[in-house]
Amino acid sequence: MRIVDLTMTFPWVPIYPGHPDVKITKLTSFGVEGKEISKLECGTHSGTHIAAPRHFIEGGATVDAILPGVLCGPATLL
Repeated sequence: MRIVDLTMTFPWVPIYPGHPDVKITKLTSFGVEGKEISKLECGTHSGTHIAAPRHFIEGGATVDAILPGVLCGPATLL
């Protein structure tokens, strides 16, 4: 079995049409506060993601309740 990482670096990820853009705002910097902190704003359909059952079913499972092994399986490269 081979695992292929499909993740992408923010903010260069695909956005579902009509959903909010990805925004990264620097809140602090090393030169001033001695640490760097950023704020990330994005819609739930930014980049690669998992559509949890709760997305479609009221009371359905959230992503944190899905076991990682369920998400692995055969795939076809198009």
